[in-house]
Amino acid sequence: MSYLKKHNVISADSIYEHILELCTLGQRVAGSSGDKEAGSYCERYFANLGLETRIGQFGIKAFTEKWSRLVVLDPLYHVLKCRPHLRSKSTPEGGIIGRVVYVGSGRQIDYKYIKSKRYGNWKDDYWTNEVEGKFVLLDHNSERQGTPHFVSLIDIAENEGALGVLMSSRFPGNIIQSMGAHRFGTPIPCVSISYEDALFLRQTATKGPTEIQLEVISEMQNEQAKNVIGLQVGKELPHESILISSHTDTTNGSPGANDNASGVAGVLELAKYFSSRKNKKTLIFAAFSGEEGGCIGSSQFLEKHCKDLGDIRAVINLDGISIGNKIWQPSEAIRYPYGHLPGKKVKPPAWLSGLVAGVFHSYGFRIEHYPDLTCFDEGPFLAAGIPATGLHTAPPSPYQHSPMDRPEYCNANLSKIVVEVVGLIVNELSNRDFRKMP
Repeated sequence: MSYLKKHNVISADSIYEHILELCTLGQRVAGSSGDKEAGSYCERYFANLGLETRIGQFGIKAFTEKWSRLVVLDPLYHVLKCRPHLRSKSTPEGGIIGRVVYVGSGRQIDYKYIKSKRYGNWKDDYWTNEVEGKFVLLDHNSERQGTPHFVSLIDIAENEGALGVLMSSRFPGNIIQSMGAHRFGTPIPCVSISYEDALFLRQTATKGPTEIQLEVISEMQNEQAKNVIGLQVGKELPHESILISSHTDTTNGSPGANDNASGVAGVLELAKYFSSRKNKKTLIFAAFSGEEGGCIGSSQFLEKHCKDLGDIRAVINLDGISIGNKIWQPSEAIRYPYGHLPGKKVKPPAWLSGLVAGVFHSYGFRIEHYPDLTCFDEGPFLAAGIPATGLHTAPPSPYQHSPMDRPEYCNANLSKIVVEVVGLIVNELSNRDFRKMP
């Protein structure tokens, strides 16, 4: 008997319906009306299941993208599409003008290459070895070894005196991927442009002086975001708990179907399944806000409410589980507290990684482990010493953080498989005697 026939406990149709409902709310930037409505959707769903529901509110800088414009002025006039990073600093009205310098991956060593005139085409007289007062063009998620998270790249550029950052989208196809950033905003204006336009600018800038004008008009307001928690109190060990989490928010401009309506849908369906069962330990189902830009909601939850919910024995975080052809569990990542430096390397404990991989393998599913540049909502728990791991599907969606992250590109059957196996893992964790662990 196949796995799907034997364990047909999660509905792919229900997962897809959740994704559709959440995406009808539009972009769900943390603190926005769309994100608040997504939280309310989860709250109603938990309450209808009979779970004890708790709301944790926290302050956040809610970002609104009003206007952005990128124009090449010289050597030829050309208008390029762009999208500001989440919480990007605005430019003065009318924009700022400056030359473009390609800095590769944007690592510190790349700037050293530039200053030593060993990077790019240095045969022409117009080249200088200074970045100060110029826009830097950099690759996004370059495969070069040692490339740090883009938050670090922004800080490096600002320290080098750059006017602003132009970041290439990772995938071709005229896709513009907006990125999360610092909790309180980037120190200089930062925008993403398509892979194709980045290639055009790179080629133009290495042939001669390339002058651009960038205008970013955005707004940040003090708002309240909320974490929504559903509790299924354990029958035998209520003081011990297993937490299953996801995040409701998106980057600006994205409907967030895969990232992360799919993860939220998974948590909701797991809550539905376990709400009808008698569980040994308490199960916590969490829909965090503010993941984009520093795991703000999960950090706030950990700081304010963790002690109220007993001894958390393990955390499983679902983020982007509906696109790809394989299952990915990060082996390690860098935790940036609230999106700020310095970062701290975190990794799931071997016993938890082994348990997750073992359950997937026992049902014929291969799980891959490789490091990531930044952690997801499991990161704050790992940094606090709580066993945690994240699950995703891979390879990464080319539509991540873009207007193309829509429901029609999501594979609910893939999500169903992930969620069903996670259900088995949660059941195993709920019944495990942690006192006998080494």
